[in-house]
Amino acid sequence: MKKSKFKSLFLLIITVFLSSCNDEKLDPALLVDNPNPQVDAIFSADFEGATWDASSATAYVSGDLIRIEGTKANGEIFSFTLSGNGVGTFPAKDNSVSYTPANSDFGYFAFNTAIPSENTGSVNITEINTSNKTLSGDFNFKGYWSDGSVTTVPPIVFSNGIFLNIPYVIVSPITDSFYAKVGLFEFMDHAISTSVFTINNVELLSIEAQDSQNNTMTITVDNNLPPGTYPITGGISNGVVQARYVQDNVIYQAESGSVTIATKTGTRISGTFNFIASGLAVPITDGQFDVAY
Repeated sequence: MKKSKFKSLFLLIITVFLSSCNDEKLDPALLVDNPNPQVDAIFSADFEGATWDASSATAYVSGDLIRIEGTKANGEIFSFTLSGNGVGTFPAKDNSVSYTPANSDFGYFAFNTAIPSENTGSVNITEINTSNKTLSGDFNFKGYWSDGSVTTVPPIVFSNGIFLNIPYVIVSPITDSFYAKVGLFEFMDHAISTSVFTINNVELLSIEAQDSQNNTMTITVDNNLPPGTYPITGGISNGVVQARYVQDNVIYQAESGSVTIATKTGTRISGTFNFIASGLAVPITDGQFDVAY
């Protein structure tokens, strides 16, 4: 993936031209890879008395799913997985909307487990430019710490969020597959997205699947790994492979298990996995994936 070029914060004033669009769906014929975007991108938000500016950002469209990510080089990341494929307003509590600090197994999710009906904000996609293959919009949300065993972490309000000219690529929902069992429950993919990003000079490949109930499962591997079987040794800051399962906006981080890379080319990866996640009463078994990236 190519990294987008970012301008300084004062350029945010140009975004006043963004206006609300109709709810037309993207023409699937127009959703093609955009490996060399010729536009500048901005991803920014205010929280805790400071402005956060991403160093890179990208978006993915896969079937009825849009994923938008803004990342800093140290691993901080805003991640939005939205159920839809066109412009419009996406309630934060009904989608996967989060901010994760650097080297953390947990993050601030826009979902209040104590009051599930709370309106925690929204992500608005205001423009999809099918000529430049970019999307733009804004967001505001209240994020609650996802580690339910810790009750002393106050929520954070993320305001004045904006993403402008974020390049998107299409991830085919037809040929990609992702499957696992959560105990006896079958986790079947409704949409799949992949991303390649760098943290602490290590290039990582992340595969995220979402089921019809908006639960997600993610497998992350060092993108330089050859085929083979690799043990899961801990959280996101440890080891060369990691996994996690998010159910009802609660994160279950893998603490043991393994990921097997069966085949890997420059554009596609397949394999199997299983893991035990902290706080999850049942194991994740029979995992398998075959995706383009």
